[in-house]
Amino acid sequence: MKKGIELNLSGLPGLTHHYGGLSYGNILSMEHNQFRSNPKMAALQCLELMNTLRKLNIPQIVVPPQERPLFSILKNLGFKGDDSKILKTVFETDPKLLSQCSSSSFMWTANMATVTPSSDSKDNKVHITPANLQTTFHRSLEVEETCHFFKKLINNSPYFCLHDPLPKHKRFSDEGGANHIRFCLEFEQIGTHLFVYGKNSQKFPQRQSEDAFLAIERLHQLKPHISIFAIQNGRAIDAGVFHNDVISFGNQNLFIYHEDAFINTTEIVEKLSKTFYDNTKSSLNLIKVRDEELTLSDAVKTYFFNSQLITLKDQSMALIAPAECELHPKAYALTQRLLNDPNIPISSIYFINLSQSLWNGGGPACLRLRLVLKEEELESINQNFILSEELYHSLKKWIHTFYPDKFILKDLINEEFLENNKKALKELWKFF
Repeated sequence: MKKGIELNLSGLPGLTHHYGGLSYGNILSMEHNQFRSNPKMAALQCLELMNTLRKLNIPQIVVPPQERPLFSILKNLGFKGDDSKILKTVFETDPKLLSQCSSSSFMWTANMATVTPSSDSKDNKVHITPANLQTTFHRSLEVEETCHFFKKLINNSPYFCLHDPLPKHKRFSDEGGANHIRFCLEFEQIGTHLFVYGKNSQKFPQRQSEDAFLAIERLHQLKPHISIFAIQNGRAIDAGVFHNDVISFGNQNLFIYHEDAFINTTEIVEKLSKTFYDNTKSSLNLIKVRDEELTLSDAVKTYFFNSQLITLKDQSMALIAPAECELHPKAYALTQRLLNDPNIPISSIYFINLSQSLWNGGGPACLRLRLVLKEEELESINQNFILSEELYHSLKKWIHTFYPDKFILKDLINEEFLENNKKALKELWKFF
């Protein structure tokens, strides 16, 4: 069997990265509404995360920033004139719309799509369904360009099947990989899939529907008896856990979850463990975090569960955690428990400063979509998007050249900023 390789599709914010408080139910986004942002710092933090992971042997596919402000939408909504006039009019009459059309939420690539490796599909192809992101207007604007990006990346490879996004309706609300975990022994071996959807929250909206994941299971032709469906705990959603990757995470045969992550958590975990054993004849390593160890509120505050778990060359694992976990006594104690337990394969922890992303509610796991490929599948995609030492330095120089170190929405009506923004995107695509 050919070796499987885990890659990350990792995002960069654009020059208009800002705090618009656009994501109802995302507490950090709501709390930082109207704060002054630093787009240069945001982009550099994301790039350094990518480079750290590259050095740890996790290949990085760079997902370039999308065009923002999105003039096509503003014109479609009846705003007329040249770009400067449109921006001034929208800023004066509907600043929230301008914020929505200028959001850098595409940086959180965990929501780009749901992916099935070829080892798990009946037709032995890699299946990708871009998420429709229909719950929030600003995120729904990403979908068209995301589909274009996947077409460029896949490059007509016969190993892939790229599906259309699901219909844009609440019944099929889909926010992608942030609500999906794949477990396995080796990456190329058959996986066990945990699909998590929302139900019964009282305060904040549930963003992932059961029907969406059932449709994706059919579209991706998942092999029988490898899927588990779980309902996200409404109490967790109302505490600010708007995606499953804010309350549980896993890698290969390790699953770390909060006791209040799901409805009937014990039953779900038992079912998941049995399915994993049936598929692998091996046990799933289950790590339950009790509420007294880290409350739902502290989980949202620190984004501990939004850490990345990666497999290192020696087959041990590294925890890529937000820097906030090092500063929070309970979250830090939890990281040390994981590190010091001989039965848990975590050998190292990296505390990463992602403050600019985190203030908008996006931690390490939000900034990547996991993709497992076999060698021939990897070789077939567009190699220009894979982060190399040369591309890393080129992107770093590009960010320093074009990105502002402070930004508020009013800056958009500055013609000099607008021209710099257009030039930056034009220069960026020369790298790819």
